[in-house]
Amino acid sequence: MTVTPEEAEALLIEDLKTSEAAVERLVKVDLTQNQFDALVSFVFNLGQGNFSKSTLLRKLNRGEYEGAAEEFVRWNKARVEGELKPLAGLTRRRTAEAALFNMDSELPSEQGELMVQKPEQAEVKSLGKSRTLFGLSIAGASTAISEATAKLQPLVAYADSLQIAFVALTVIGIGIAAYARYDDHKEGLR
Repeated sequence: MTVTPEEAEALLIEDLKTSEAAVERLVKVDLTQNQFDALVSFVFNLGQGNFSKSTLLRKLNRGEYEGAAEEFVRWNKARVEGELKPLAGLTRRRTAEAALFNMDSELPSEQGELMVQKPEQAEVKSLGKSRTLFGLSIAGASTAISEATAKLQPLVAYADSLQIAFVALTVIGIGIAAYARYDDHKEGLR
């Protein structure tokens, strides 16, 4: 079947109506447009049956907007060879939906006023100070030089020693990068 971009958009809009209706029917609290859109995307992907039984919906209907937003990322798994496994694509989608849900959402404060909640921006590290980049630079440079010395072996009497040294530098560089990523992961950085 072949469809034009316009026909594809019309089909998508028609498909979204079911998800929009489910969100309107099941959600009992006020939503901003961003929250509604995030939930429609969620329901479109997971189905209204899963949404209707979800902790996300229960928390949301109790007015726990922040708790509901945290539930999006719990839905990042799919069956792979019969086993539930997190998928990178679903993790990205759920993270984007949670961010959209939180964006400019008006939440009741304790004083009965409205307050705007915006996503917190993480501190951006300079790439010049990145241990991961430093380690990968060492590994990449060492690998490139190691390959070059392998080609120059007939010309250089100690090419084998150089190649071993560069392989060791490659392993050290990869080790630095891996440790930096592990350390960042412990701190909650991605």
